[in-house]
Amino acid sequence: ITLAGPYINIDNLFEVSINNLLKKFPPLILNLNNYSFENNFYTSFFISVEDSNNLKNLRAEICNCYPFDINVNYVPHISLIYGNHSQRNKALLISKIKPHPSNIIMDKISVVDVNEKKRKWHILKSFELK
Repeated sequence: ITLAGPYINIDNLFEVSINNLLKKFPPLILNLNNYSFENNFYTSFFISVEDSNNLKNLRAEICNCYPFDINVNYVPHISLIYGNHSQRNKALLISKIKPHPSNIIMDKISVVDVNEKKRKWHILKSFELK
């Protein structure tokens, strides 16, 4: 689930500030909605996540620490498959996949370097919510 960004420059000060900020947050319960899909490479097939007040507060605090465009259309989700797959195949997959839990606990946040051209993700640093 993406919470914030993108950030052009991530330096040591960024890491220290985010680490200090996240010390104030306990693990979050994420309420999961339904399986869904779109005609978009990065939201091809996913689990929709409720945009709860706790999630909104965490995003706002990150934005206060390191600003980003918080007003962009934010649709929290857990990506399951990237790619350009047919709607028919995605609908078939939904009909065959097992139900997911109604909620999960988010107890870690990672800062990730994303190279969309090469389709590579690299975790730079992870922080535990306590």
